[in-house]
Amino acid sequence: YASWGDGEKWPENGSLNYNTILQMALYCCKTRKWTEIPYVQAFMVLYQN
Repeated sequence: YASWGDGEKWPENGSLNYNTILQMALYCCKTRKWTEIPYVQAFMVLYQN
């Protein structure tokens, strides 16, 4: 699990909760995990559909 300080955690199997996905995107940007961002964006697309 990844945790970013506000009590939110990234579940092992992913999430379709928009706030969790958004927090993960911000976490990836902040920690410069550029290769992970496309995966987070894919979850955002799934959420929007």
